[in-house]
Amino acid sequence: MIVVGLGAMLGRIIETAGGADALALAFTKKLGAKRVIGAVVAAAFVLGIPVFFDVAFIILAPIVFGFARIAGINPMRIGLPVAGVLLTVHVAMPPHPGPV
Repeated sequence: MIVVGLGAMLGRIIETAGGADALALAFTKKLGAKRVIGAVVAAAFVLGIPVFFDVAFIILAPIVFGFARIAGINPMRIGLPVAGVLLTVHVAMPPHPGPV
């Protein structure tokens, strides 16, 4: 429970400090709005390896909303692939704490 609480605090700090919007703006300028979903999914894959699904999703939720706001797309178009890749990493990747 402590890890989930710390993940929620970290996600809120990222959102309040404007880090999610700055990150989303930089990625959208470099990659374009069409490739933003792939970039967030790749980041979710890397972030999902050392932490559990719920903590990674709580940390990435403000980033998903920031990217969706900047790119002008529905947050579900980013959130569902992020949840899918985090769940896949949580269930199938051997170095992840879940399968180990």
